[in-house]
Amino acid sequence: MKPLASDFDVVYRSQNPHKEYPFSPSLLVLNSGRYVMSYDISDRQGYISVSDDRGKSWQVKAQVPFFHASLFLDGDRIYLMGASVRYREQGPGI
Repeated sequence: MKPLASDFDVVYRSQNPHKEYPFSPSLLVLNSGRYVMSYDISDRQGYISVSDDRGKSWQVKAQVPFFHASLFLDGDRIYLMGASVRYREQGPGI
């Protein structure tokens, strides 16, 4: 696969790309310059990572039981909205 840009940083690299791959990337750039990113791996587990060096390195700050989630800001608060892993496994219960 050809990159879309000649200058880029890898955010996530799968150890097993045929079975585990990232979905639903979401990125916020805060006024402080911090990048906050969410993504899920193969629809099973969500992650929230941060970068304080413009995306050169990332630290996972949380694992969350969501998939297909998106980050958004409301004032100075960060929210993550997505589908619950538990809901997917158990169904709506109706």
